[in-house]
Amino acid sequence: MMLCSGIFVAGLPFEVVYEEDCDFVCQAINATVDYEERSVTARLLNSGDWPYKSIWRGDGIGCTVVDGMTEEELRAQDIGDQSALPPLNDTVLWPLGNALAERPPEVDWAAIEAAVEADFACERCNTRAVTISWRGQLLFEAYRTETGVSKDTRLLGWSSTKSVTSAFVGLLVHDGLVDVNDRVPVPEWNVEPGDPRAAVTWKNMLQMASGQLWREASGDVRCLFIAAEGDCAGYYANQRTSAGAEAAVCAGGGGATADGNTHVARRSAGEAQPRSGSRARTTSTPRARRRCSCVRPR
Repeated sequence: MMLCSGIFVAGLPFEVVYEEDCDFVCQAINATVDYEERSVTARLLNSGDWPYKSIWRGDGIGCTVVDGMTEEELRAQDIGDQSALPPLNDTVLWPLGNALAERPPEVDWAAIEAAVEADFACERCNTRAVTISWRGQLLFEAYRTETGVSKDTRLLGWSSTKSVTSAFVGLLVHDGLVDVNDRVPVPEWNVEPGDPRAAVTWKNMLQMASGQLWREASGDVRCLFIAAEGDCAGYYANQRTSAGAEAAVCAGGGGATADGNTHVARRSAGEAQPRSGSRARTTSTPRARRRCSCVRPR
């Protein structure tokens, strides 16, 4: 998946993705890249469980692991209109255009540029882009151009997805569809009476404090590749709670899983309905859903 996304979504050279993104994982696989078909097939060394194949499905979708259905069925899915958006105007200020705002003179921008250059030169840092925004304006941007990265490169979101999900939830709050103190409507947490997870609120989720047992370590990103059968939110929602999870939820901390919280929160955000007794305008509901549709898992 990482090779497919890096090569066909970000447009980076194979060597850059292999050495910087895959890390030790790629050392344990043989990977074949089909540039004409836009796919990557990976086989784990000395294992009969693989190969696994990832295919590029368009700029609006990205790459998908062929798992749980045939490649033919996957390619036959209706993915809607994926035509490219019109380019932004280079003379209009960001975020409506590409232009940068005037930099505040009291800031030592030479020191900032030197720090960014040093970060780009650091081989273990793997920094590809740095942007600085302040009060809704973009003031600075720099890209590691020798690796093929520019302002138009679609880099993997990784943990920035947490911030994007929080922004979508904020839009739902603004539209009256969500209150951060409400319990998150997660079906898996309301099956058994007394399940402490049923008390988890949106605020708990946004603070990464749901009490779900999961720790980010080697091998714990299974949902991205093979274990979740395309449903990362369901995968994490069904994980057991950590010891003392109920106390952790009440205290707003502990036992948290950053990636798991984000997957479950974005699914719930995409399915948000007007709250009982809320003053949400009927015209705001489709607008909020449209904003959140891109973060719903398959």
